[in-house]
Order: sequence, then structure tokens, then C-alpha cells
Amino acid sequence: MLAVTGLQAFHGPAQALFDVSFDAARGEVLALLGRNGAGKSTLLKSIIGLVPAKAGEIALDGRDLSGLAPHRRAAAGIGYVPEDRRVFKGLSVRENLAVATRLPRAGAPAWDEPRVVALFPKLAELRDRRGGQLSGGEQQMLTIGRALMGNPLVLLLDEPSTGLAPRIVEGLAEAVSAMKSAGMTVLLSEQNLAFAAAVADAAVVLETGHVRWRGSMAHFLKDAELARTHLEV
Repeated sequence: MLAVTGLQAFHGPAQALFDVSFDAARGEVLALLGRNGAGKSTLLKSIIGLVPAKAGEIALDGRDLSGLAPHRRAAAGIGYVPEDRRVFKGLSVRENLAVATRLPRAGAPAWDEPRVVALFPKLAELRDRRGGQLSGGEQQMLTIGRALMGNPLVLLLDEPSTGLAPRIVEGLAEAVSAMKSAGMTVLLSEQNLAFAAAVADAAVVLETGHVRWRGSMAHFLKDAELARTHLEV
């Protein structure tokens, strides 16, 4: 499904990603783990094209997306939910969802407003409320729902649980599991190990822009030394 090979990226003169390689299968949830500054957000931004890669390849179903602009990568099937929950504050929930609508892909059930609202029932109560009037958790639901309206094959989630109440995080975990069951591939950048452990099949551990470990989430959770070495501050 998604294959990243030899990816290198820079912030100005400073290199941020060093020869990053991994792949994620259809219907797999892959957690990107690491301390703050490890390169997790930069990696997601490089995949969607917001941080240009200087070398390497990003391929979706065998198609190289490396030279494409972000909107063309979105059209190819990459959805992106940034950490800062960018909603259109002056638009209603319904309007926020509508602006992101893309036609469904051949042979795949459409992500439309009824399906998104079924995934996040709270949005049904908020359809006519403006985005700027929502709580942080409600904005996160809306941002994820809006990304789904683009009918992506792969969804990139950047720190989705940050700053949210535990009950909201539980709801997000259920939503990610439902996406996985529907065959969507999810890349999840996350500091909350409990949340990542609840939803992820596999993990990639980043440290200062390098891949230090990759494997199954079950393996990672069994090895306490891995978490101590790469996650503890």
C-alpha cells in the first residue's frame, strides 16, 4: 500500500530525516513513536508533501508520489490530519465536511457525511455549529471527519490525542479501529503510548530523524527496554 524508501528531508540547512524507510499494508495501523523532536511530524509532512523530500521515494500502490504537490498527493489517496486541528472556524460542521468532499474510489464504499457522522455521532448534534465554537475534542473529530470526506486510501494522523480528555481519546481509538476494519491504512504519530498500543499493529521508532527500530506493536510492548531507551525523557 504505502512504501517509503530512503527518505531524506531538511528544515532549512538542517537535515531532519535520514534515509527513512518503512512500509504499511492495506488495513494496517502503523504508529510512529519517539520523543519530541524525533522527526515524526516532519515525516508525515514529507509524505503529504508539505516538507519536500531531498531524496528517496514515497509510493502508494506502486505509484511514486515524490514529485507531486500536496493537493495531488491528496487526490492520489493520502489524507492528512495536522496536530493543530485546522478547522474553518466560520463554517458550520456540515460545511467543513462538505468542502473536503471527493468522489469515492472505484470499488470502495464512499466516506460521506452520513458515514462520518456514524463514526463520530457527536457531530450529528453539532451539524449547524460553527467550527470555532467547538471544543478541542469536537474539533479533532471534525478534522478527522473532513479528511475522511476526501475518501483517502491512507490517513496520516499527527498527535491526534494531544490535549484531549481520556473519554475523547477512547472514542478516537474506537474510530481508528473502525477505519482499520474498513480497510484503511493509518499512520499515527503519537506520544501517548497507551493510545498507540490500543490501535496499532506495528511501530516505527524515530530518534533525531533516524529509524531506530521497526516491528510489531506486540513486540515493542513486550520489550520494556525499547520504551525506556527511545520514549522516556
